[in-house]
Amino acid sequence: MLKASNKFINLHSCNFITMPTTIQVHDDVYKMLNILKKELKVESYNEVIRHLLRKSKRMDESEFGSMPGIAPFQREEIDRFD
Repeated sequence: MLKASNKFINLHSCNFITMPTTIQVHDDVYKMLNILKKELKVESYNEVIRHLLRKSKRMDESEFGSMPGIAPFQREEIDRFD
């Protein structure tokens, strides 16, 4: 039987007074954060989470303009008048 265990990560908020906060994550999430921490070459889990949050808030190129998600325009041979 598989037993779920959790890891604790200390985070520091970016307010005027920084107070460490502890969050609980499962082992698999902790391992993924640890791998990403090494890949990003950062020193804290706070930086890893900040990177993930910023990345999730960025717009994809297809979301620019008035019709997000639409494929870029490409002409077809048949639509040209000669």
